[in-house]
Amino acid sequence: MAGRVLTVGRVGDVSGLDPSRVDDDLSLRVTREVFTNLVRFRPGTSEMEPEIARAWRVSNGGKTWTFALAPGQRFSDGTALDAAAVKFNLERWRAAGAPAYAGTLSAIASIAAPDPRTVVIELNEPNRGFAVDLALPQFGIGSPAAIAASASDFDAKPVAAGPYEVLAWVRGEYVLLGANPFWSGPKPAYAGVYVRDIPDPPTTVLAMKKFDIDVLADPRPQDVDTLAQTPGVRLYRVPGNGTVAFAAKDSIDGIVASPDGSFNFSAMKPRAGT
Repeated sequence: MAGRVLTVGRVGDVSGLDPSRVDDDLSLRVTREVFTNLVRFRPGTSEMEPEIARAWRVSNGGKTWTFALAPGQRFSDGTALDAAAVKFNLERWRAAGAPAYAGTLSAIASIAAPDPRTVVIELNEPNRGFAVDLALPQFGIGSPAAIAASASDFDAKPVAAGPYEVLAWVRGEYVLLGANPFWSGPKPAYAGVYVRDIPDPPTTVLAMKKFDIDVLADPRPQDVDTLAQTPGVRLYRVPGNGTVAFAAKDSIDGIVASPDGSFNFSAMKPRAGT
């Protein structure tokens, strides 16, 4: 892989990479780097901002949600991320009836794609918080072509429109991400991300202290003091509750500890001069 690779260590492997079929944080925090949603949480906050949809409006007393999609978006397989693709995903989730978001989906009365850049969702009852639900990682939009080709292959190597794509998943060892060539946002500073599964917590701390990894995700509370006293390591706390989300090399900038647990790998970058 040409370019710099960010190495991230954590305890545990993903259970799958199709966010509509998993409910564990270890999996969803990786899929959030690969998938995009209609809307998302602004990094580091609980506020909403556009993602696939560049704007949206609510009418009919909170029952009608109209999303205007940003133009020119594509999945990492080169196919169009348009209103038909969004509708396909919503209908797929409704048909699956997965319990993680059954309440949100059962509230939907109808889904329409009147043109390639407009999605209209009618709800059975008013729900002013509907956009917050759609920002959850389970609602990441995948390539209809890839899903239709093989749902099992999609779970192991999904195709979506985020800043990174899945290059490989070796179960129990690592997930390797590479920059999505069709990503329409700012180019990530790291060409790839190597997410290592290090099953033993003390070993993850040792790897961070030796700089065998660049970032340690979710260090145990009992390891925080040790990491805080390690030269060249910084800690990042989740806003509002003070939980340490990351320990990382001091030479890495752009790390954001978000309330929703997102990694935000695409925002990370080497400090100038390193």
